Amino acid sequence: MLDTLIGVIVGGLLTTLNQFAIDLFRGRSERRIAREKTIDIARIRQWHFYTAQHLLRESIESGHWWPGDESALWLPNEDELRKLTGLLSYDGWAIYTACIRRLMICADLRRQVDDHSTPIGEEDLRRLLGTYIVLDEARRSLEAITKTKSSDMSIRCHALSNDDIEACLRDHITRHVSAEKWRAILTSAK
Repeated sequence: MLDTLIGVIVGGLLTTLNQFAIDLFRGRSERRIAREKTIDIARIRQWHFYTAQHLLRESIESGHWWPGDESALWLPNEDELRKLTGLLSYDGWAIYTACIRRLMICADLRRQVDDHSTPIGEEDLRRLLGTYIVLDEARRSLEAITKTKSSDMSIRCHALSNDDIEACLRDHITRHVSAEKWRAILTSAK
């Protein structure tokens, strides 16, 4: 009888340890899969930022709005924002969310214009340039997660004077972006 009782206790203990190990491995696997999905989201977002940056660059260089069918600028949904929160550093998150806010403003500005051949006003050009800059920084902040190097993108700012560039750097970028770096890039691109 004692042998049976010991057998039941040992069997129960082994079953409990086995279940604990299975749950532990399942939890690790689920976390790994969730992280991989989040990294995939970051890669897609990095590509969307690059595409939006091209769109803004064309508008800044031409002085005209982009076609209306592209006015959404591929904004993220709430699920994407929640997933990326855990992977980005504080500065990366600040740049990422600043970028999203600026993209929303640019998309709204574009929706207010009926015809894409309408010239862009000076203040809106400065806002687009500020968004372009923050987009570039946001793309690069995702590199740490995606392990995918962002390619450089040149821009010609013929439509903006040096005073416009200074106003853009003062009013339309986030404090997490180096104004000095972008001043050098933009003044050499004229």
